[in-house]
Amino acid sequence: MTHTLTGFMELMDHGIVSWENLSAVFIKKIAGFVNSKSTDESMQQVSLDILENMVLSSRKLFLQVKQEVTMERLIAHLQVANQQIQTKAMALLMALLQTAEDADRQEMFAFLNKKNLRQYIYKNIILSSSPVQDEMAHYLYVLQSVTLNHLETRMRTPLDCYNQ
Repeated sequence: MTHTLTGFMELMDHGIVSWENLSAVFIKKIAGFVNSKSTDESMQQVSLDILENMVLSSRKLFLQVKQEVTMERLIAHLQVANQQIQTKAMALLMALLQTAEDADRQEMFAFLNKKNLRQYIYKNIILSSSPVQDEMAHYLYVLQSVTLNHLETRMRTPLDCYNQ
């Protein structure tokens, strides 16, 4: 299955078929590989990559992927020892945050703050025994940028000295 999904990604990367032609059943199947705890790591890695490309390709696919893949599962993927899965999970998370509209992004940030995403990143990625790879460092930078942009309106709000 890993080789089949890898071959699928190669076909999609060459633009032979549009991402828009994918069925909801296929999306559910790929999301099932990501959501399952017992799926092979290489299959999860390719599945995360496919879902990231879906999210980045269209709003319709973004909505379907957001519905199928839970944020809790993405956070769980950030806690594994496999750096490639951590990187692909972070890539999908960044794609979801960047593609989301303001209301969806607000909801996602509220959930991620509630689940202490920063603590998981610090404990499982930054303090891990192996150094942070360039791709993961890029996604951490993107997360930082998206978070700061999300908080910019609050930062630019004038101070009300009467509000405790």
